[in-house]
Amino acid sequence: MIPTELHITSKTDSSHSTSFLVELQTNENEITDDSVQLTQSDRFYVLLNTPKTKISRIVYEGQNFFTFTVTLKALNLQQEPEIHNMFLEIDKRRAMNLLNFEIKAHTKEWKVTFKSDSSHSNLPITFTFEKRTGKL
Repeated sequence: MIPTELHITSKTDSSHSTSFLVELQTNENEITDDSVQLTQSDRFYVLLNTPKTKISRIVYEGQNFFTFTVTLKALNLQQEPEIHNMFLEIDKRRAMNLLNFEIKAHTKEWKVTFKSDSSHSNLPITFTFEKRTGKL
């Protein structure tokens, strides 16, 4: 099942800090096993097409690498060979402690960009999923 809805709830702790939980749901309203807790400094945008029927772009800026993997799984992209190769390249660069890099991958339906930038200490990870418009 591919999740079709994002449910975002906020939670305030005793120090008055608010965090957000993003849950991916299927059209049967079942919450998937994957969820991501976003902090106040994280930014997660989901842009819809003009008729508001499909996702056209997803953008994340923050510190949580797991958000990238949850998004891949939600879009059913984790098995795509291009994404697998992208993941291997990201792992390789992170293992070498490279802090500034950008990697792009293209699937049949999505253009995926992952960027690591240590100069933005609060938001060192940025990724974008952009729906392709049929041009290959």
